[in-house]
Amino acid sequence: MCSSSRRTRETIALVSENAEWSDVKINFEDSLYLARTETALGVIRAAPQSIESLLLVGHQPWTGAVASRLLGGDTIEVPTACFIGIRLDLDDWSFAGSNPGSLVMHVLPRSLD
Repeated sequence: MCSSSRRTRETIALVSENAEWSDVKINFEDSLYLARTETALGVIRAAPQSIESLLLVGHQPWTGAVASRLLGGDTIEVPTACFIGIRLDLDDWSFAGSNPGSLVMHVLPRSLD
């Protein structure tokens, strides 16, 4: 799920191309453009149960706040072009943020070539 802004559309296009994701469906969400934390969490919680993995592409400050919330309140650095992977032990997306997830990936742009 991706904010509908031009910059995030460009970002997800580059990521999709470089990751060779030819069969991934991207939903562009207007509500993620100037989202509040609860709005972004609502997008996650509304995800269909058939989805096993979810990628959100968005903007600060909500990206950092959502990551923190999904990690049980731990603060995490989320600069522009950062990728964070969080494993959530859920049976239903509607419970996202109820229990702390675990950080499985934190890629800062300065670590990339």
